[in-house]
Amino acid sequence: MTQTKQLVHRVIIKATIQQVWDALTKEGEVLPFFFGSVMHTTGLKPGAQLRMRTPNGKYTGVVGEILECNPPYRFI
Repeated sequence: MTQTKQLVHRVIIKATIQQVWDALTKEGEVLPFFFGSVMHTTGLKPGAQLRMRTPNGKYTGVVGEILECNPPYRFI
């Protein structure tokens, strides 16, 4: 019988839920925790387009769609 190993990683952030939400959903500002990218969206709602770009806007590293948004608890 093969056992699967599980890795658990925990991050503790000394901030309120609202402060974390505000930091994660800032548009147009450099996000140091996301490799210095800038988030651009068509709105924080399901179905909205999301792009993570370099600060100068020349390169796009992530393109996606917001699936769920329930401030300040859930952002998928």
